[in-house]
Order: sequence, then C-alpha cells, then structure tokens
Amino acid sequence: MKAFGIIERGVKVGLQTTWSLGKIIFPVTLVVGILQYTVIIEWLMNLVKRRFHVLGNVLNLYAAIGAMQTLDMTVKQVFIIAIMLSFSHALLVKSSIAAKVGVNICVIAAVRIFLASISGWIIHILWQGGSEQASYGIMQFSNEEISGWLSIALHAIQQVSTGILQLAIIVIPLMIGIQWLDVFLHWISPFTRMLA
Repeated sequence: MKAFGIIERGVKVGLQTTWSLGKIIFPVTLVVGILQYTVIIEWLMNLVKRRFHVLGNVLNLYAAIGAMQTLDMTVKQVFIIAIMLSFSHALLVKSSIAAKVGVNICVIAAVRIFLASISGWIIHILWQGGSEQASYGIMQFSNEEISGWLSIALHAIQQVSTGILQLAIIVIPLMIGIQWLDVFLHWISPFTRMLA
C-alpha cells in the first residue's frame, strides 16, 4: 500500500471524525458563547449550581466539552467535571443500551452516577491545587470586554471555529497514525498467525 494512499485515507477519516464531533460541539459552544454575555447563563449556572456536567450526562461528552470551553472555570473544576463525565456521560443512551443486553437500567444508571459523584467528591477533598483559571487549546483569546450583539456573536463564532480547528489539528494526525497502525498490523499478521 502506498504511503500517499494511507495519508489520504487518514486525512479523510480525520475530517469525517472532526465533522461528526463538530456538529455536536459547534451549536452548543456557540449558544453558550453568546449566552455567557447575558444574565441567562448566570441564571442557568445558579440553577444547576456546580453540576454543569448535566449536559454531558443527558446529552453526550462532546456537548459538555463544547460548553465548558466558553465558561470561566478553574483547572480543578474542569478536571472534576471531566472525571465525573468519564463515568456518567450520555447516561440515558448508554443505560438504554445496557438494558438491551439484560442489565437493569436503574442499577446501571445508579452505579454510574455513584461512581461519578464519589470520584468528584474524592478529587475535591484530596486535591488542594488547581485554583488557576483553566485555558483550553493551543490558541487563547484575550479577556477584553465585548459589547454589542454583533461583537458577541462574532466572538462566539471565532471561539467555536478556533475550537473546531484545534480539534482537527489533533484528530487528523491521530487518524493518519491509526491508518499506519492498520498497515503495520497487516504486515505482521502472518507472524501473529503462526503464534496462534
């Protein structure tokens, strides 16, 4: 297999993956990016207190990631939410899938919520650091005051576009590497068959 074909296939898969993730991240990040300049986001944050991970629990991990990128949070808060979401993301969908293979939906949901809650609590108690402001990605934005709906919308679109670009910068090389790994595994398959 030619190297150019492997790279081309990796780029294609990487772009498809970026597009799939971007379709989820883009609208959530855009809405939260605009709402952060209104009283609505403060009202929503007060409503769910420190449980903003509800987006990831109900929807999916990528919606929560997109929303988190636009909020002022500490490193510790982001880390705790990320760990909790690793246990409980897409709660409704994944619990339904587990139910189809015979696991009680209430049991699986309760276990996932328990693991998320206990892990968040343990990290909060044990980790005394992480009070500095979280920053996301390669490119950072200035903290200048933005006013006017057009400026706010353009700033949110810039944040979202930069986030999607950073996602592509990570995903595309990763997918190219996976394509090379597939070729490598194909090359060594005669040897691995002899071991079986």
